[in-house]
Amino acid sequence: MGDTFHHLLLGFSTALTATNLFYGFLGCFIGTIVGVLPGVGPLAGISMLLPTT
Repeated sequence: MGDTFHHLLLGFSTALTATNLFYGFLGCFIGTIVGVLPGVGPLAGISMLLPTT
């Protein structure tokens, strides 16, 4: 049981690093900007941003 919590905390400590949080917020910001553009739907937005990955 303790091993499960250890691995859970290890996953959270990896996911909540400054770099991962930065890229998460950057992705949300870019997604919001693309979502606000008139005439650009979700499929077109993903198609435009796919080459950046």
